[in-house]
Amino acid sequence: MTGKNEQAHGGPVCALEAALAFHRAGHVDRALHAYLSALEIDSGLARAWNNIGGIFRDWGRVSEAVDCFKKAISADGKMAEAHFNLGYVLEENGQFEAATGYYEAALAIRPDDGKALSQLVFLRRSTCLWPGLDEMETRLDALTRIAIDTGGPLAETPFKSIVRTADTAVNAAVARFWSHAATRRVSAAPPVIRSARRPDGRIRVGYLSDRFRNAATAHQMLSLFALHDRKDFVIHAYSYGADDGSRYRRRIERDCDRFVDLAEMDDEAVARRIAGDGVDILVDLKGHTQNGRLGIGARRPAPVQVTWLGFPGPVGGRFFDYVICDRIVVPDADRCHFTECPVRLPHTYYPTDFRQPVSHEPWHRADFGLPEAAVVLASFNQPLKIDPRMFGCWMTILADSPRTVLWLQKKNDTVTANLQREAAARGVDPDRLVFSGPMEKDRHLARIALADLCLDTRIYNGHTTTADALWVGVPVITLLGRHFASRVSASLLTALGVPELIARDLDGYRDLALGLASDARARQALRNRIFANRRSMPLFDTPRFVRHLEAGYRQMWRRHCQGRQPRPFDVEALP
Repeated sequence: MTGKNEQAHGGPVCALEAALAFHRAGHVDRALHAYLSALEIDSGLARAWNNIGGIFRDWGRVSEAVDCFKKAISADGKMAEAHFNLGYVLEENGQFEAATGYYEAALAIRPDDGKALSQLVFLRRSTCLWPGLDEMETRLDALTRIAIDTGGPLAETPFKSIVRTADTAVNAAVARFWSHAATRRVSAAPPVIRSARRPDGRIRVGYLSDRFRNAATAHQMLSLFALHDRKDFVIHAYSYGADDGSRYRRRIERDCDRFVDLAEMDDEAVARRIAGDGVDILVDLKGHTQNGRLGIGARRPAPVQVTWLGFPGPVGGRFFDYVICDRIVVPDADRCHFTECPVRLPHTYYPTDFRQPVSHEPWHRADFGLPEAAVVLASFNQPLKIDPRMFGCWMTILADSPRTVLWLQKKNDTVTANLQREAAARGVDPDRLVFSGPMEKDRHLARIALADLCLDTRIYNGHTTTADALWVGVPVITLLGRHFASRVSASLLTALGVPELIARDLDGYRDLALGLASDARARQALRNRIFANRRSMPLFDTPRFVRHLEAGYRQMWRRHCQGRQPRPFDVEALP
């Protein structure tokens, strides 16, 4: 939007256009200098202030960015983009109430601003601020449908879609839109020369992620890299994330045949490095999640390209040949929604670390404010995954089982206050919600073992959260959902041999929780089975999981070497 002062003077307009040209060409330093020059002529150029704010935000200069966005709004109070940008930078820095106000202001100026509406819905879900959310989501659904039908613009991202919409067809349509956009952005780039290896040589597998550090991906995959069969495979890890110096980072560096730090390289340079290394199968572990770099895969640096683990849904990019999954998360009826060919592992698609350490610290419930005599129900999932309907079910369980408390992750004071208020509105004493903050992984595992029972979230299940609880013997109740993200816990529980913990509807979920909350002997029997099954069932048998994964890789590579197109297939179970 052009501010009123921008049209009154030819000089500042010309200076602004020059700044915009530098900015579009990627010459950020020159653009900043030109914006400042334009403002010396006319300090009321809203677009200049807004764009300088964006530069400062990208450089991490938060207070200067905030000041610039406020000056843009002062210069042009009807500039919806500046309101949105200010809301976004405030949200990133934990000022949730103020951010909400600026998103709402952007929508008041431009009611069909899908970007502002999507971000406001996501912020409200992330902070469990639910009043008015249904009406907002109805509006967002309508904007998303229009964008999909007309070809855009589409504001809602694939991750936001799977978090709130348990409909694989919708998730797939949103993902295809964003993946096609990634393809269009690289269409003019020179082609990357892909490797061509003989079918009787070792298969070079390259894992690509920013999470080869103290993060959930590394926690679950930690033992996998060393377990690969070096007679048939060469393992590369390509990292574009920060080196946090953690034991996870050092272990993965040690266990891979080659570990490449690509943090300072752009997508094209990364793709050329992967192709130059002769990678046969590239496995992207991010998809449409935060910091995902689909521009690498879109350049087709490897003959066979796979998406796995990070994004629980269709990625929608024709540059991925396969998606690694299982029959529970991707049943037959859902395969048609994937542009990638589903490769279904026999037990679960989800890796675990069979050597994951648990602290021997002698925790007591009192250490975390938990009553010793209570039945402790826990859900350490991100607040983003807690939706009003499931929270209402949890409150019914607490109301019908007075000896219970609900143990939750403490994300921030805003989430705590909002959930306490929601509990009170449902007739439950807010003091029955107990919150605990983050902790080192081995200590958290020892801590979560204090719970009697874990309650899974509904639309986006626990993944690592569920695996962690099961590793220390705590039963997890889940609800079998309608899309990939809402079926992950069912996959894990089935692979552990305790499918009776999977409910088919919310009534069954509630009844199962109430029954176990009132029956200490049944809970103990489940704990005993879980500990026994850890040694005998597939979920925590990491070596067998790796053999199944390798069987999938071999079949993918064989088809490629035979000149055949990718196709879906199921990996047969090995002893």
